[in-house]
Amino acid sequence: MATTKGAFKQVLEKELLSMISYLPDKLWDNRKHWNDDVEIPHFARSSETREGRIAELLVAFAKEMYELKLVRDAFSGKRRGYMIEILQSLGTYFDVPEFMDLCSKSLISKSKNEFLSATECLGEHYLATGEIPDEKLITIIDKRIEKTKHKTEAMSGLNLQIKIGLIGEGEALMRIDEWKEKNEEW
Repeated sequence: MATTKGAFKQVLEKELLSMISYLPDKLWDNRKHWNDDVEIPHFARSSETREGRIAELLVAFAKEMYELKLVRDAFSGKRRGYMIEILQSLGTYFDVPEFMDLCSKSLISKSKNEFLSATECLGEHYLATGEIPDEKLITIIDKRIEKTKHKTEAMSGLNLQIKIGLIGEGEALMRIDEWKEKNEEW
């Protein structure tokens, strides 16, 4: 579908990829039937189980679509963002080291949409796992906040840091005020 042309191609691709990003939750999240104290299942990624085969297919699909290069492709940043969402959603049920690899690439990408998806997915990942990001990742995000001309990118990077507890709201407000002074003309 990504290589086809047509008036509604981007709309169809967006809806399809959005649906695929929720597929792991639809397949394995039975929390509505569980008690509150029951944990989310965690499966092994192997070709020996049905769940493992599905996970491997989704990871292969996400990696292939993330690397897809098309000439004059206005949807490429959003497409890569959806691939990160698919891996993040899959990471709830499986170990998916590919998620962090692609997120790291997306944080340095020129695409605003890709950066926004990466920061949102990283926030969800760190909240779910309780892990703390390494300093290299935070340095990349801080550099992006300083250099961007888009307020949404700056806010997204700061929101990630607030969400995972690296900075407080007061510091984020100070930093966004500094960003505004450098980038917004009155």
